Amino acid sequence: MTILQDKVIFITGATKGFGKEFVLKAAEMGAKIALVSKVVHQNASNSDTIFTMVDKIKALGSDAIALQTDIRYDDQVQRAIDQTIEQFGQIDICVNAAGVNPSNESSQFDMVGYDLFHQINVRSAMLIATLAKKALQESDNPHILCLAPRFEELQAQGASHFSYGFTRGCLSNMVTLLAKSFAQDGIAVNGIWPKCPIDQHEQEFFALNESDEEPFSIKLLADAAIHLVQQPSNQFTGKVCLDKDIIADTGVSNFDDYYPQQMHFEDE
Repeated sequence: MTILQDKVIFITGATKGFGKEFVLKAAEMGAKIALVSKVVHQNASNSDTIFTMVDKIKALGSDAIALQTDIRYDDQVQRAIDQTIEQFGQIDICVNAAGVNPSNESSQFDMVGYDLFHQINVRSAMLIATLAKKALQESDNPHILCLAPRFEELQAQGASHFSYGFTRGCLSNMVTLLAKSFAQDGIAVNGIWPKCPIDQHEQEFFALNESDEEPFSIKLLADAAIHLVQQPSNQFTGKVCLDKDIIADTGVSNFDDYYPQQMHFEDE
């Protein structure tokens, strides 16, 4: 039995990228998943929907529920939380994987565009934390996880996209302050970010390049996040962590398995 066995994970943005990789790994470990998204149709950027992800999770032997939700609206998020508790009886972990990315940012700053970045990247995370707090208090190891960069990465790489960089920076502050606010309840609040570029997600996850370092696959970020949410919530909180450092701390020194598969083919 793993630490995540029968834990209930409430996650946004799990139909692609980091969120998708995270939930499939969590499902393999026995976690039950509440998939929250307003996207219910496949399109050019989403080969999966919350409904096809439910099928994939059940095929792994776990359970899941699809919750069509626009996370900008309080009533819809509250309904999704209520339905999760009705279905599974609890919420143990909240993962905020949804986000508006730099490709959606206009070269000309405008408040309408900024509002969308703020609503999805920042406000939704705070809204979920607030509305799920009561359920998380009942968990024996509650965690809230956000995709948040350290200020070193933000200052070096995020400045060219104001709305995106600014709202990701807000999440870093939120992690620090919310962790202190939730400490008495034993709820951990942490952030995670790539240490090195992520293949096919370089714009979304700006990172400080290590010398001669090739981009890693999204699996590295997901595996690090899985490790993070298994830490004791009353001890490991208020941190903004880097994926490669988390995995290295587990004793891994060879990261070849985390390079995209096509790179292995090119080297053979």
